[in-house]
Amino acid sequence: MAVQLTLNKFPVDAKTKDAAGLPFGCVVQPFCSELEVVATDGKCTMNAGRTVCVEDVARCCECFGYINRYCYFDYKSWNCSLCGAVNDIRKGSRYRNVPQRSKLGELSSGFVDMEYRTSKIN
Repeated sequence: MAVQLTLNKFPVDAKTKDAAGLPFGCVVQPFCSELEVVATDGKCTMNAGRTVCVEDVARCCECFGYINRYCYFDYKSWNCSLCGAVNDIRKGSRYRNVPQRSKLGELSSGFVDMEYRTSKIN
């Protein structure tokens, strides 16, 4: 599924949204093929078939939302695009390497396949 937002961050409340005077919308493409994701510039982008293991994707400490391309980054932290909470980037994390962030699937595309590993309980 692909999701495109008109703004990079959710308004805190309806009053803030109205005061901004900007249109707030969301385009959801639930049956979008991996190869036909429409970017904000109207062009189709190609997903390179990268599969991300869900355990490797950072989650917000407040709302448990997944890190995504709409989050704001500082050197050692990121702000959740859903609730605005500041989350630390731990040492050894895949998000610690600043130049490599733009190459991570969950930060470069609105369409990401996540693989969930299950383990057998004996």
